[in-house]
Amino acid sequence: MVARLQDLIQDGRALLFDAVRQELPSRIKRADQFSLLRDALTAFVDVALTANDYVRAADCFNRCRASGIQGANTDFLPCAVSLERNPPIFSIDHDFREFAKVLPLSLYTRD
Repeated sequence: MVARLQDLIQDGRALLFDAVRQELPSRIKRADQFSLLRDALTAFVDVALTANDYVRAADCFNRCRASGIQGANTDFLPCAVSLERNPPIFSIDHDFREFAKVLPLSLYTRD
């Protein structure tokens, strides 16, 4: 899985947007670890979110919730971007597999 992520980053195909860029280092307590992660995240291509992305994320949230699947608001932003722009979601968070039961998401798998 690490090698696949490295390939995506090197090819410029790994996307990241502001909410995730904030979320990833948010709970890191040590300044040196925070700096390492902050610097590593510069390798990702930034995606500018639009108002439509946020509306689509809300729709994803509502559709999943209606099916009994819960998630954080931030988790539905990657879903919206994936559905609107077609990149697959690369995550080890098992929630995305649950969301994919309701949403037509493309997910990277460990294969």
